[in-house]
Amino acid sequence: MTRDEPMDPGAIADRLRLSIDHLMEGVQLIGHDWRYLYLNDTAAAHGQRPAESLIGRTMMACYPGIEDTELFDRLRVVMHERTPVSFRNEFVYPDGERRWFDLRVQPVPDGICVISLDVTAHQQMTQELRQYQLRTEFAMRAAQMGVWQLRLSTGEMRWSMTMADLGGVAPGEGPEDFEQFLEWVHPEDRSSVREASARAMHAGGEFSLGFRVVRPDGDLRWMQAHARVTEDDHGIPDLLIGVGIDVTERRNTEAQLRQAQKMEAVGRLAGGVAHDFNNQLSIILGFCGLVRDAVEADSQVASDVGEIQRAAERAMDLTRHLLAFGRRQVLRIEPLDLNDLVQETDRLVRQVLGSSVACELRLDPDVPTVMGDTNQIQQVLTNLAMNARDAMPDGGRFELATAVVALAGAEAARLELEPGRYVVLRATDTGHGMDEATRARMFEPFFTTKPVGQGTGLGLSTSYGIARQLGGSLAVESEPGRGATFRLYLQPAD
Repeated sequence: MTRDEPMDPGAIADRLRLSIDHLMEGVQLIGHDWRYLYLNDTAAAHGQRPAESLIGRTMMACYPGIEDTELFDRLRVVMHERTPVSFRNEFVYPDGERRWFDLRVQPVPDGICVISLDVTAHQQMTQELRQYQLRTEFAMRAAQMGVWQLRLSTGEMRWSMTMADLGGVAPGEGPEDFEQFLEWVHPEDRSSVREASARAMHAGGEFSLGFRVVRPDGDLRWMQAHARVTEDDHGIPDLLIGVGIDVTERRNTEAQLRQAQKMEAVGRLAGGVAHDFNNQLSIILGFCGLVRDAVEADSQVASDVGEIQRAAERAMDLTRHLLAFGRRQVLRIEPLDLNDLVQETDRLVRQVLGSSVACELRLDPDVPTVMGDTNQIQQVLTNLAMNARDAMPDGGRFELATAVVALAGAEAARLELEPGRYVVLRATDTGHGMDEATRARMFEPFFTTKPVGQGTGLGLSTSYGIARQLGGSLAVESEPGRGATFRLYLQPAD
């Protein structure tokens, strides 16, 4: 046969069949009655059955129950509607092995043609990659970490899902370029962020920087960014890629630790000074008594000594406040019914508040007894009432409430307490409230926002010292214009 002579159709068919038999894809012809008309070697291997055991038999006979599967439903659509489809299908073999195939099903005159490609390795790799991505995303969420990148040639920014979470926006809604990102940065920190980024983009290398971000809802968060510039295949700076970590809680914890250490140091100093000063005052008072006994009671000397004695006694009252703050005061700690104590002190509290402030009690009848000193807890109540009165010069409402709370690890650590069950006495007022700077110093001795001569600044510091000496804690929540809530935490007696 020469090249110009036409090839015998039978020879063409044989060659086509030989080619199809050895294709990497499986090829099946299925008749209108669902009988297998043809399978190449690859299709037979996909089914793990010899082709001769399938030819001439229906799919239902070869694979019992197949007519109830999603696969058969799709084949039926092509058979009846004559519309080709492509999809991925998982096949489970009798021994439990699972494999995935990409199927293309097309109508042919005798029925349908099914072309299959084994994509098990690709499917497994995709699933493993997905699992890796899920594990990575979980780890980054747990660590409050996100990833971002800035393309230097266009200024385009891309954010990871976790970075969007940290920014307080939905995925895909983060800043689209560097200038939009800077709008999120706190105004006081924008210049440092811009300068650090510009140096890295100009000279290459890495940088690490802490700054504040203002979320769309107004929440202020601290971020720690670590970034570096990467180059393209030609050595030209291409991307600025970085990691952002939300360090707000860590910074708050560090600030609380510094405040606790400062209060501890101030307490030790105040207690030590008060103790020594109290000893000197005792000597002064002793000599005052000797002088008064040695002179006429109605003499000028006796009168002068009396003034000295009264001044020394007022000074000793101050030292008692300082000793309480410094936890060096001798207390009589015993089981107490806190509700009874509050009710007994209610009349005094109302007198302190004055007629323009309404006082309410909300006492939980189920609170257990606490370990405390009656006089000292009454002093705390009086101090809190005085503080509330001064915060409501035009009148308002003051509420005392008791309850039982369970403190977990993080909250207990913030209050410098062991996790567990505590009885809490809550004092709430509707006064002018306090800003952050005032809250940070309010328990310090001699700190006061009152004019000179109108307060010693020892009321709240004394209350704080009493709470700590009783093994509890005193905390405050307050914002300008929203009043204040003090919570005294005490240990149950049982």
